[in-house]
Amino acid sequence: MIKNGFDDSVLNEVITTLRKKEPLKNHNLKTTN
Repeated sequence: MIKNGFDDSVLNEVITTLRKKEPLKNHNLKTTN
């Protein structure tokens, strides 16, 4: 449970950073997918 929570937190931070770094790329990737 703890590991899953930690992973989720890290993943959330990575996603946020990626979104702030290249929101256009993220949006494009989502649209393409």
